[in-house]
Amino acid sequence: MRKTLMMAALGAGLLAGCAGQTVQSSFEPVGYRSVERTDPTLTSSSSVAEIGPVLNAFRSAQQRGTLTRVAALDQAARAHARDMVRNNFFEHTGSNGSTVSDRVRKAGYSYCLVAENLAYGQKDVQAAMDSWEKSPGHRRNLLNPQLREFGFAREGLYWVMVLGNPGC
Repeated sequence: MRKTLMMAALGAGLLAGCAGQTVQSSFEPVGYRSVERTDPTLTSSSSVAEIGPVLNAFRSAQQRGTLTRVAALDQAARAHARDMVRNNFFEHTGSNGSTVSDRVRKAGYSYCLVAENLAYGQKDVQAAMDSWEKSPGHRRNLLNPQLREFGFAREGLYWVMVLGNPGC
């Protein structure tokens, strides 16, 4: 059975603090695409390794410190990307109602601030970063000086970046 899904190419950035405060950025779709769920490209890509240098070069150019990649945030990003692929949706709330806060806690990450950027349909890491850099909400997340660590995943056409500040 063929199933398709209409999706926006960018998801709104999301910030959550440990006090339970959540701020969602404005949603700025740049286009819609129909995706066949049986597409063979809906698997993990080695391009995820390229994100650190691209992300940190962008932050450095904006006089921000570098971010460190951590496995727990990778795990949270990967779980959400896989959920979106498996359940044919594109948004910050998981198919089970989970938030980015829920997902990072489940991955064992203790934080005082966490943010999530989503993208859909970009051909490579640089294209995903370019999309986020042009979106005010995503850009704020990428450049937030309070964020110190990140995780990243790509599943097929879905891109998920989770940024955090550990502990408190």
